[in-house]
Amino acid sequence: NMWFIEHKTRGALPGILCAAAVICALTFALYWPVHSTFFVSDDFDWLAFVRGNRSIAEHFLTTAEGTRGRGVYRAATSVSVLVDHALFGLDPRGYHATSIFLLAGTAFFLFLLARERCAKHEWNNRAAAIAAFLFLAAPANAEAAAWLSGRADVLAGFFGVLAAFLFLRWIFWRAFLENSR
Repeated sequence: NMWFIEHKTRGALPGILCAAAVICALTFALYWPVHSTFFVSDDFDWLAFVRGNRSIAEHFLTTAEGTRGRGVYRAATSVSVLVDHALFGLDPRGYHATSIFLLAGTAFFLFLLARERCAKHEWNNRAAAIAAFLFLAAPANAEAAAWLSGRADVLAGFFGVLAAFLFLRWIFWRAFLENSR
């Protein structure tokens, strides 16, 4: 029996939903000043790049500098900014809100990941909440939320933590199915 098989999950959903609401509220409380700022620094380069490309394929074929083969290749960031541009135009609040939502999602999946890793301890929810709070309070996240070029960091963090969490869930279900035979 592995630790994640013995983990009691009955009645966990209300607590997880409550944690999600608290994490979302905390994220917006911490990063609300970023929401009202304008574009800064190389954000204008990203906006020019997004407005200059005519097709979504161009975002996968060119680098962030608009060239092919040389430069920084960040297709996920480019497409993310393209979607923001389609939704919000040139209103910076929408771009910042997207980054803030991605940070909230990262903190939530970090909470779930820490909760899973500490499942055999009675203090697992507190440890997971502390991990999520420390992630949100990290000063590097403010820069990532404020700049469009920081979107790469926010996306990498979100998908990295999500992948780690889903990997643990896969291990759990694989072991569960093998033990139930």
